[in-house]
Amino acid sequence: KTDLETIQTLQHAVMTNTKVNVKYTQKDNTCNKRILCPLGFLYGRTNNYLVAYKDGDNKIIRTYILDKLSDITQTNERFNPGKFDINKYALESFGAYHSENGPYDVEWLADASVADAIERYTFHPTQKFIKNPDGSVVIKMRADGFEEMSWYLFQWGGKIKPTAPVELVNTYNNAIKKCTLTRTDGLPPINLENATKIILGTFPGEQSRKTGQYYANTRNSFWSLLGKQDSETPKQCLERLGIGLWDVIE
Repeated sequence: KTDLETIQTLQHAVMTNTKVNVKYTQKDNTCNKRILCPLGFLYGRTNNYLVAYKDGDNKIIRTYILDKLSDITQTNERFNPGKFDINKYALESFGAYHSENGPYDVEWLADASVADAIERYTFHPTQKFIKNPDGSVVIKMRADGFEEMSWYLFQWGGKIKPTAPVELVNTYNNAIKKCTLTRTDGLPPINLENATKIILGTFPGEQSRKTGQYYANTRNSFWSLLGKQDSETPKQCLERLGIGLWDVIE
């Protein structure tokens, strides 16, 4: 959870075009110091982000998970944001992710069986629907964020699939392969005997399977949402809350 002081410091830096010193914890849990030029905020489905570019990084704009930023101090040094427009930047993304080469001309193909249902959805502000003679619908948009698109499309059970660009199709197919890998061992239950509530998992991520630890990916907010304290192990947190946890994919 990002504290109010951090948000206020970043907001002031955005409004005054002032550089900030930060520490940023990356996926591998390494923590690096850097100077950022903050441009705005994006609020995604699972994380909230600071949009910024790293000082001396040729103004390559990136997103930084707010919860992974720490030790933030505002400098007295200003920067020139140029013609950056946070609203335009947000419209180009699906979720919050941007690649260096995006946005892209994206196409999805929706099965005729969901044609009526998708008319009620706003997938993206730039979307356009084109109905085919067979009842299927082509959904076009100008957007970025192939990984977030892929995981979103899974929710449609194969009724909506990406058809362009090829980079999106490859990302989608690779994600399917990861989800269909054969597993022989799940993760053992925790605190079932003392639980008044049980959370049943469905498919532990790659990092969780490697470490044998539930919700081990640092980008996952599960433990912070439960209110796990820094001094607690995951098991101690579950015992305190009376919660049992079990992967039942087997």
